[in-house]
Formats: sequence, structure tokens, C-alpha cells
Amino acid sequence: MLSQRFAPITELRGVGGVGGAGHYTYYAGDWPAMEYHLGERLFAGVFPTNNGEACIWVCSPADDALRLRRSHDTIDAAFDTMLRAAAPELADRISANATRTSPVRGMIGMPNPGHGISDAFRDADLLATALGLVLRGDADEATALSGYHAERDSQLREIFEITCALSKFPPAHHFIELQRQLSAAMDNRRHRQETATRTTRRLPPTGWPRVARQRSQAHTRRRPRTSPRRPGPAPLRLPPAGA
Repeated sequence: MLSQRFAPITELRGVGGVGGAGHYTYYAGDWPAMEYHLGERLFAGVFPTNNGEACIWVCSPADDALRLRRSHDTIDAAFDTMLRAAAPELADRISANATRTSPVRGMIGMPNPGHGISDAFRDADLLATALGLVLRGDADEATALSGYHAERDSQLREIFEITCALSKFPPAHHFIELQRQLSAAMDNRRHRQETATRTTRRLPPTGWPRVARQRSQAHTRRRPRTSPRRPGPAPLRLPPAGA
């Protein structure tokens, strides 16, 4: 039953203990900027949100996260240990000047560079473009959806590979280099999307009738004048000097 209701898995990573985990909670306090803290096999940060609160998060290898969760009575206590190991100075600031406002939540085995909503909007735009071709009769459904699938995978591939490498938490110098590669890949993809959007907006709709284009062009051309111009006022003539 489940195999009939959900799409099949096309590529699987993070099997056999390999993969990342993320845990986060919210604190009220003074959060003037985003922060990133890199520890040994740990990556933590601060994302300011609304009403003086910030999302405080810690990412780690899935195996490490599971071990810590099993060795603590609560997930909150496990989170505190992970945060202090990743960013002791941040943990001290939180203990002295911040108040936790939500429970700790977490994900195991789900590497994510933190832009899932951006992926959702991009994929929705690509899918809408493909379905538009079908509805206008410019492509059959199988061809349009196959093109959507290929374009989506093409735009995701580089970021997907970098994210999988990050989820293994390599040594700090390599982790930092992967973060730089991820930032460059996201900028390149954004430029590619913006270029594609500008090109698409310049093109007329494929199915627009030719007669409609001709009619529109006729309205934009200036019609010839059919009546003579009215004469302007007569020039002012002054009498000769001495008259």
C-alpha cells in the first residue's frame, strides 16, 4: 500500500550510520546578528527571528547525536551538551543572558544546507512551466514532466553532493572549504534561475494567435492624419520706423 502512495526513492544516501543530524530550539535574548560556530565534528549557529528570539541550532554526525541522546535523560540536556562542545562561548552567553522559549526539536539522518523552502519554490516554478507547456499544447505530458525532472536534478546535483559531503563532518579545514563551495554553488544557481526567468518573460506566449498580434501592433502604430492642420496665428507685423 505504501509503495503505491509515495514516489519511489531514486537515490539514497546516509545508509549505515552515515549522515547528519540537526537539533534546534529558540531563546529570547539579545541577538544582533547571525552566528556560525565550528567545533570538532559539530557545527552550531544563531539565526535571529522575531520578537527578540533566535533559533539556536547544532548539527552533528547522526551517530554522535544518537549516542548523546541515549546518554542523557532528556533531549534538552543532550542539546546543551552538544552546544557547549560546539561553541562554549555561545553556551556561556545563553546560560547568563537568554531564556529558552521552546522545546528542543531534532532530525536524524537528514542532511540539509538550510534552504529547503528555496528548493520548494524553485521546483514549483519549474513544474508550473512544464505544465504550462502541456496546457498550451506545446508538449505532451510525458515529455514535459521528463524535462522538468531532468532540469530539477541538474540544478540540485552540485548542492546535493556538497551537502552529503558536509554531513560526514570532515576535518575543520575541509569543512570550511566545502562551505565556500556550497556558497558559490548557491550563487551560481541563483544567477542561472534569474537569467532563465528574464529570458522567459521576454518571450510572447507560444499559443498567442497571429491575428491578435497583428491587431495589437496595429493599435500601437500611429495613424496618418486625415484632416489638414489648422493654421496658426498670423505673425505680428510692426509698422516701419518713422511711420
